[in-house]
Amino acid sequence: MGTASKTQRLKSVITQNYQFRINYERKIIGSNALEYKRNEWEYWMPTSQFGKYESPRIMWLAKVKQSNIPFLGINYRKSIQKIALNICERSEVQGATKELTSLFDYSPVKVSGVAPLSTMERRPVDAKAGDIVYVCLDADGNKDKRTVLPGYVDSIQMEGDELMYNLLVIKADKRVDQIMYHGQHRVFQNEIGLTPAEAVANLAYSQIVY
Repeated sequence: MGTASKTQRLKSVITQNYQFRINYERKIIGSNALEYKRNEWEYWMPTSQFGKYESPRIMWLAKVKQSNIPFLGINYRKSIQKIALNICERSEVQGATKELTSLFDYSPVKVSGVAPLSTMERRPVDAKAGDIVYVCLDADGNKDKRTVLPGYVDSIQMEGDELMYNLLVIKADKRVDQIMYHGQHRVFQNEIGLTPAEAVANLAYSQIVY
């Protein structure tokens, strides 16, 4: 059996017994956004761990021994990992709408020269589910230059007489130089902005992160 057919056999076993997705509701764009699960599982795992944990099972399912696949050699786990990543990277985006994935086209920005307004001076900001807005959670930061984060309006709800936006927010992580998912934040209608400057003027105080 040639190298190409051996690779195809492993690929066939993987595609028949596993599911893959790119999940933008995870923390990071990159390896942690790539997930896999066995068909019988109810939960997902990061694909970065696929070769480590699934290789023995795949070799058994493929009914081959390491010694019978010379091209794999001692790096058979790396080879299987490479096959899985190749499948996963071409998977459909799941766990997120097209609008949410577009959130990652934006970046956090710094805004200078804008002071937060008092709650009495603010006007409600109208947005609908699926919109990209801005939110400033930087109440304790540099008052002369505040960080504004892009947010996706996931849902809108009433709490008493107040309209609340549930936002999915991203931030910049300087340690790894990547844009990261920053969780869900619930803010009042006058605590967001359609522009970064408006977000600073409507500095958010009421956010709940969960």
